[in-house]
Amino acid sequence: MKRQTAVRQSSLYSAPLFIALFSILLPSRLVALDLDPVRVGGYDTSGFALGVAVSGNYAFSGGGIYNSAGTVTVSDGTLVGNGARFGGGIYNSGGTVTVSNGSTLSDNLAYHADYPWTGGDGGGLYNDGGTVTISNSTLSGNTADVNFGRGGGIYNNGEVTVENSSSITGNTASDLGADVYNLSVLYLDSSSAIGILDGNSAISF
Repeated sequence: MKRQTAVRQSSLYSAPLFIALFSILLPSRLVALDLDPVRVGGYDTSGFALGVAVSGNYAFSGGGIYNSAGTVTVSDGTLVGNGARFGGGIYNSGGTVTVSNGSTLSDNLAYHADYPWTGGDGGGLYNDGGTVTISNSTLSGNTADVNFGRGGGIYNNGEVTVENSSSITGNTASDLGADVYNLSVLYLDSSSAIGILDGNSAISF
């Protein structure tokens, strides 16, 4: 039986929460998790963000959520106004991320806080060798800044599926892929929309 825990809202800057070996359940009554990214690491870890808003965070990778080889599901959640060099909203390294059930990633920013002229990748989401599913959800208003920023909505170097009336539009990048910059495999169903796509073409299904 998996252990479940709730993460309380932060009031001060502190080290990111690292969660391993058990599941994290964020119940809908928690309306905001401020200043600390939720971090999920390896060993068949599972994280569930249900009806939660994650906002106002900054990290080098994964301003809102950082997932390393774990499994994370964001359902009916909102990630807004987070920032990171890689993955302003979500950074996924070799794990599985599902964004579903009317979730929104918006106004997240990929940039380098210490060296802003170097730019950032994956304003909304950065996928590095993992598997991501965007289902019935929206990524809009995210930015990859300042110089050579790629993938305003999504930077993908793994596998991404966009399905069930999802929309990845209205994002911006200073270099390539205002909405999606795709270096690997991208699946797009007929009910969903991607605005500006650079890199490898999407595979329709």
